[in-house]
Amino acid sequence: MGPVRAIEAVDEIDSAPALGVSRRVAVVVWGVAAAIVAGWLVLAVGHRGDDYRVSHVQGVWIAAAEEARAGRLYPPLFDGKHYAGTRYMPMPILLNAAAADLVGDPLEGGKLLAATLMTMLLGLVVVVVRRLSCPWPVAAGVAAVVVGTNAGLQAGTTIGGDLLPVALQVGALAVIVSHRRPHHLVLAGALAGLAAASKLTGVWAFFAIVTWLVWNRQWRPAVTVAVASVVTAGGVLAAVQLVSDGGLFAHLQTFSFAGVHNGRVIFRGPNQILYNLIGHAMGTVVLFPLVLAGVLQPRRSPMVWLLYIALGYVLLLLVIVYADIGTGFNQLFDLVVVSALVVGGLAGERVASHAGAAARGYLLVVMVAVLWAGSLDLVRTVGFDIRGMLAASGQAGAARRSAVMIADLVKPGDEVLAEDPAVYVALHRRPLIADSFMLNVLDRHHPEWLDPLIQQVADRRFQLVVLVVPVEDRSLDYWWTNFHYGPRLAAALRASYRPAGTVGRYFVYRPR
Repeated sequence: MGPVRAIEAVDEIDSAPALGVSRRVAVVVWGVAAAIVAGWLVLAVGHRGDDYRVSHVQGVWIAAAEEARAGRLYPPLFDGKHYAGTRYMPMPILLNAAAADLVGDPLEGGKLLAATLMTMLLGLVVVVVRRLSCPWPVAAGVAAVVVGTNAGLQAGTTIGGDLLPVALQVGALAVIVSHRRPHHLVLAGALAGLAAASKLTGVWAFFAIVTWLVWNRQWRPAVTVAVASVVTAGGVLAAVQLVSDGGLFAHLQTFSFAGVHNGRVIFRGPNQILYNLIGHAMGTVVLFPLVLAGVLQPRRSPMVWLLYIALGYVLLLLVIVYADIGTGFNQLFDLVVVSALVVGGLAGERVASHAGAAARGYLLVVMVAVLWAGSLDLVRTVGFDIRGMLAASGQAGAARRSAVMIADLVKPGDEVLAEDPAVYVALHRRPLIADSFMLNVLDRHHPEWLDPLIQQVADRRFQLVVLVVPVEDRSLDYWWTNFHYGPRLAAALRASYRPAGTVGRYFVYRPR
């Protein structure tokens, strides 16, 4: 039986009888999954316009959306006054800009877009695993684990760019597991191509699908998917390159490896994966033994192998990504999603095998693991954040944005130096620095570009300086050396400015 006929046979199987092994456990899994999703929606709606899960990183996305709205997508790196620089790909920036246009506010628009994309992603996760005969409770449970982890909740409640490429890639997998006619292959390839135009690492679905098709000696479908992906990604990037007057490639060439300082950092990847999993994706940690055990099982359905191939590419890309010191736990989101798909696929495979008591026992183990993973997320992440939201609801001014509070302090003629570009957006000004992490890169490659800014600081030209880390704390020197601004600008700030208190999540400084 060929791989196509095998999947069609699996699709015909009704998984409902297998649930008789543990209807009570299934009901509890349904309850936990519903509680996680409901909690996420409460947080998304309740925090739609405030600083919840907003930091200077989201400030960069806010500023990028506003720059795109103003027609300055990938502007010159330095125009004599403004410092640009990003390695974010164009698709999420353009979608965030469109959402800001729709809502009238970049933060609220970005959060609305995140909630919409997360809803679509959860639906696609269920579609993929159900097509592999995964029982409904397990399908709902693994989808809930995705949004219940800290990485998933972050992606689903704030402005950013991690959700879109994952949703597009899971969409490509959903097409492949459902149909493989020529026009479906083109659609899957196009979705994978759009994902590649959405994030530098949004390529695991492309590689996984092509590898799987080649492995099964389906040469023509593999070529179809590859051509559709390359044409789609190339068309989008070429159009943006043209519209931005060459700015896209200038930015990517300069900043793609901004946090990779030497070749030895490649060895930090595995450690960072483990560290971030334990801290930000405990639900995935619970499910991962099932993923590893599944590799050792003697028989694998073709589609489950496709998911494992995707997981392998995700892990490989993560090892590379975490060689960059400028990456955080948000990068785990791909691993969270694909691990959930693998667990759902393994459960469906057991159901489809009609292996009697062994299948029922395995399914019970999977449901207990999903219940354990979901319960951890419900208590440690979703429940914790809801409790914080309820505690803050009675506090005056709790919902005010820190950037707006800063804007209230600025007089019309005041010059402001802000580490978070969201401050400039709140002031209705073009950001002086679009991304402080990239400014450090510019200082290493073009120190003469930063000389005028450092002179302005030395001359105390800025009436207000707004930082996310206190510059006078010398124990935090690593921040300025490795992450933001660079040591030269930090030293100038220490010499010319004094602390003037805190406003929201910011540290404020005035001229000495």
